[in-house]
Amino acid sequence: MNDAAKTRVRDHFLDCLQRLGSARAACHAAKLPRSTLYKWREALPEFAEDWREALGVAEGAAGGPRSSGTGAAIGTRILERE
Repeated sequence: MNDAAKTRVRDHFLDCLQRLGSARAACHAAKLPRSTLYKWREALPEFAEDWREALGVAEGAAGGPRSSGTGAAIGTRILERE
């Protein structure tokens, strides 16, 4: 894949991430393996910053920060029951 194609793929993923607010869901929607995107995020500081910004937009649209994963959500539900 050439650089222009990689840029298009990354931009598509970031659009999905901004819309969906979840890296897992965005990878699925963009039909990309999460491992590839996490490698790119590690290797490309600009892509990592764009990733953070996309999540920030998604959080703002959702009305605030999202939980970091199902473990946090489960922990919250357990505390609410007690």
